[in-house]
Amino acid sequence: MRLPIGALDLHVHSYPDLMPRSVDDLQLARLARDSGMAGFVLKSHYAPTAERAWLVRQVVPEIRAVGSIVLNHFVGGLNPLAVEALARAGGRVIYMPTSDAANEADVLNIWDPGRELPPYLQIKQELIGKGRLGPPISLLDDAGELSRETLAVLEVIRDYDLVLATGHISRDETLKLAQNAHAAGIGRIVVTHPESPHIDIGVEEQLSLLQYGVVFERCFAYLQEPDVLRKAFAAVHATGVSNNVLSSDLGAVTREDPVAGLRAFAELARNSGFSDVDVQAMFAVNPSRLLGHC
Repeated sequence: MRLPIGALDLHVHSYPDLMPRSVDDLQLARLARDSGMAGFVLKSHYAPTAERAWLVRQVVPEIRAVGSIVLNHFVGGLNPLAVEALARAGGRVIYMPTSDAANEADVLNIWDPGRELPPYLQIKQELIGKGRLGPPISLLDDAGELSRETLAVLEVIRDYDLVLATGHISRDETLKLAQNAHAAGIGRIVVTHPESPHIDIGVEEQLSLLQYGVVFERCFAYLQEPDVLRKAFAAVHATGVSNNVLSSDLGAVTREDPVAGLRAFAELARNSGFSDVDVQAMFAVNPSRLLGHC
């Protein structure tokens, strides 16, 4: 199995974090460098990663480490000043809420009691029990339009030409967000793992979203079931290779490290009929174009 030269993983979880991870930032950078990757985006559900990314670049300068922020309660939710700080610190990717998204408000209630809660849900459960976690974050106001706070965040994203990623928001929120972001002049919009069970954006809806210039991010962590993988690859064919990036979303201690996972994902893509040119586009060319300067 081989990775495309210059592969760029838009979605990795490494240590330090509020939970153990399969690799730390510097281990990941060295693995990526030795595998011929160009870089990765560091993602945390809890804290900005621009400063971590800067440090990685000093220690492993061959790797393009990129910082991001997730607009959960831990950074003040839909907080334009947090986005401003991330941009000024050199970060590039802004995720809408994930674990605190209104779209996942019921995740603890419907979780199969026979399955162990993953660490991020254990943290959520603990904080809810202590009364320390705010209400679920919706991007919409009572009229069903983007809230004032969301629009303020979009202004900062536009002003700094940042990448807007949808996180774990709902289909309806994704549509409203893409419409408004495109109208505001934001040219870098990522629909994050549309195959996620809580998101589940169908192919027809994906085709409709293309009018707003979005790119779809398919994540290996969500595509372990063969039927789900086939569905995701069919959606790539339907929406076009140029409008897709393939990422790992790995870092859980129970899984392979992000570099190994990305390598396996590339091999699955080849075995599913995508050409070497297609694989190079989705793992290297498209994510690099999406990130732009940094």
